[in-house]
Amino acid sequence: MVVLAITITIMHQHWILAFIVGASIFCTLSIATVIGSTVPLIINKLRLDPAIASGPFITTVNDILGLLIYFTIATALLQYL
Repeated sequence: MVVLAITITIMHQHWILAFIVGASIFCTLSIATVIGSTVPLIINKLRLDPAIASGPFITTVNDILGLLIYFTIATALLQYL
């Protein structure tokens, strides 16, 4: 995250932009980890094959939540750019 902050600050001269991108990546990866570990367990409890059902579902949910997290953080901090 430090490398990201330094790179964005040097390239675009906005440390708030570096914070937006870094916080978005951190939140998205944290939530993706939780979803990626719990969805197969839930699918297994429903007596379905977790290998078949969880791949597309987890990918779709992670993509949607990743965009929502990024746009929410960016919208909230847009006034400071």
